[in-house]
Amino acid sequence: HTVVDYGCGPGLFTFPAAQIAGPDGTGYAVDIEPRMVTLIERKVGERGAGNVTAALNDGQGAPLPPDTADFLVLGQVLHYPEETEGRVAMAREVAKLLRPDGRALVIEWTPEDEGSSRMGPGDVESVVGEAELRVGPPQPLGPQQYMMIATHRPSTAG
Repeated sequence: HTVVDYGCGPGLFTFPAAQIAGPDGTGYAVDIEPRMVTLIERKVGERGAGNVTAALNDGQGAPLPPDTADFLVLGQVLHYPEETEGRVAMAREVAKLLRPDGRALVIEWTPEDEGSSRMGPGDVESVVGEAELRVGPPQPLGPQQYMMIATHRPSTAG
């Protein structure tokens, strides 16, 4: 299997996901911050994680071909673009990277109040729905986070 940690930061999900993919699987750690990519590259060497490759998102998207991932982790990053259009663009990038019937783990912070930039489950469902992703029900991850599994459902219109 191929897994992508999109918005990997320091690799919280990268290395466990690559372990699950196994020695014959592939893991990609993608981030827009060059320092995080350098950090992942260093950790790959330290851990001997030869199945992990770090990649820099240049702001135009991940440097990976379409239909790369069987599974993708989008951990606490979908809320970063302040505008809905930016969030939908990120979700479309995720959908592009996922193979048909691929799945994405979406983890977000539970909104604190009305003015929060955090996204509630309904917001996530709306945003990823614009990108041909279908989400399951939210599951709590403690008192401050929740997760949803999104499945790629490419359009059959042609």
